[in-house]
Amino acid sequence: MNTTAQDYLDFLANMEGRWRGRETFAAGIISEREMDAETRSECTLQLDGQLATLHFHQHFDEAPSHRGMAVYRVAHEPPALLMHWYDELDPEPVRFTGTISNGNLVLVGSMHQRAMRTTVEVHGDSMHSRTEMQQSDQSWQTVLQGQFVRQPPVAVGSIVWRDLTVNNAEQVRDFYQAVVGWKIEACDMGDYSDFSMLAADDECVAGVCHHRGVNEGIPSQWLQYVQVENLDDCISKAKSLGGEIVYGPKPLAGQHFCVVRDPAGAVLALCGPRA
Repeated sequence: MNTTAQDYLDFLANMEGRWRGRETFAAGIISEREMDAETRSECTLQLDGQLATLHFHQHFDEAPSHRGMAVYRVAHEPPALLMHWYDELDPEPVRFTGTISNGNLVLVGSMHQRAMRTTVEVHGDSMHSRTEMQQSDQSWQTVLQGQFVRQPPVAVGSIVWRDLTVNNAEQVRDFYQAVVGWKIEACDMGDYSDFSMLAADDECVAGVCHHRGVNEGIPSQWLQYVQVENLDDCISKAKSLGGEIVYGPKPLAGQHFCVVRDPAGAVLALCGPRA
């Protein structure tokens, strides 16, 4: 039976949500950068009409963590699924085409001049991915496997993140490592690194960031991020009640966020979808 555009949309709808898990690498095959054999990973997929956007974040123990994004587009005539993969480790996006085989999504493309395919299986709240690269003898070798569990939806009004943006991020990072006992994980920002702060169980609980790049203009104080239902509505209400938007809105992991100053002068970050 031929795959229809609705089949692709249904599969993406089944992938929608927040996922956490672990990925296992075959060292040195996917990227020239040194990688751990295993990484803690999280991703979020949002479907909007014919487009789906997936944001991912991989946490390495011995190397800087990194982020990336995949954009899926469903075409109707003829039915097709196209995906562009944007990764910090590679300067150019990687283009994949998708098919559905035996109920699984199979994405086929190339990387480093070698054919590559990824198979995604979703069963309820469990997702498994397997990436293979074609070898010189035309055989396929598994280079990456991931096992993920769907996370509960974030409740509106929840505090979902907290970070501190300062000029002397390294000094402040070391201060909190010594005082609180947080572990440090570097987040590659191009020509510098920001820092994720990890609890004893390796849960990422906060960030310490440089006051530059994407974070330039964010107030230099501990900032809490609150999930909202509609960011534009919240901005309008804040302004009407004497508040001020001091930063943003800016994109953030498939949503948008802004920093609002309340009538008392305190600041808070709001994050959520826009109207």
